[in-house]
Order: sequence, then structure tokens, then C-alpha cells
Amino acid sequence: MLVKGSAQSKPELSSFTDTFGIYSIKFPKTYFVSKQRPQTTMFVAPKDNDQDKFQERIVIEVASVDANVTIESIEKAIVEQLLANLKGSTATLKYTTKLDGIPTKKQIFSWTSSDGVMLTAAHYWLISKGTLIRITTLEETVVAMQKKLNSGKSFSEMKTPEEEIVESIVVLKK
Repeated sequence: MLVKGSAQSKPELSSFTDTFGIYSIKFPKTYFVSKQRPQTTMFVAPKDNDQDKFQERIVIEVASVDANVTIESIEKAIVEQLLANLKGSTATLKYTTKLDGIPTKKQIFSWTSSDGVMLTAAHYWLISKGTLIRITTLEETVVAMQKKLNSGKSFSEMKTPEEEIVESIVVLKK
């Protein structure tokens, strides 16, 4: 089943490899890249129009972890931290997926910002070769749903641009 909407053209992409050579990712050239600190990088989308209240973004963090740490063993701590930081949020859609063939936990949170914008955050975390890779996407909920519906894809194939960027990650240290 195809949902009505015009299929959007694919944007021209840039590639980014983190400082430590742990991952590489492809993202639209229109995004701004900000190095928060050596282990944290943010990719920020341009505003869609003058009424756009929130710029979608992806934050990728890397950290060393002990060899005995698994994604299951840190899941509870990460989710508790996220709920504490995202006051008034609701956790939904918790599942295991794969990024670049590596088992990855994913949890979706939704909340309303102080200026009344409904936001959705998807948090992914995976461990490879003693390194935790934590990815967060922040999107305006209504805009994200519109982008999915306008993709021209079937419901099961619908993804926001941010989800497609996250799925392009290549883990270089496996």
C-alpha cells in the first residue's frame, strides 16, 4: 500500500568520520556539523521554513567501556538518565535493532517543550570493540510524521531523514 504524497528527491550528501576513527556517517550537505567536544558531534538540519520552531538534529557520542559491559547491562541506566533529563516525557517503542550489522537498542521518547512544540527523541546505543556509540535524534513530532507521509513509501518503509542518516552509520572498529 502506498501513501499519497510526493516522493522527495535525495539530498546531496557529505561524509563525516569522528575524531577517533570509530564511525563514519553520511548526512545532507545542508546540515551544520558541530563538534561539542572530541567525543560528541551534532548534525543540525536547516529550518524547513520561517514557521519552523525546531531544527531537527542528531547527536552522536562515543565513550570507552569495560569489556564486560553489554548493551543490556547499561540499558536501565541509560533509560533512567533519559527520563530524568526529559522531564514530562513518555517512553514508547523500546526494541532491539541493528546498525551496520551490530545489535543496537532503540528507545523512543515523546514530550512537549516549554514553548508547546511536540518533540520526539529516538535514542540508539550499541557497543563495538569496547566503545559505546550513543546516537540521539531530536525531531518535531508533527513535522517528522509529515515527512514520513510525503516520502511516497509504504507505511513499513517510512523513515524520516534523520532515521535514514542514523541507518547510514558505518562502525569502523568492529
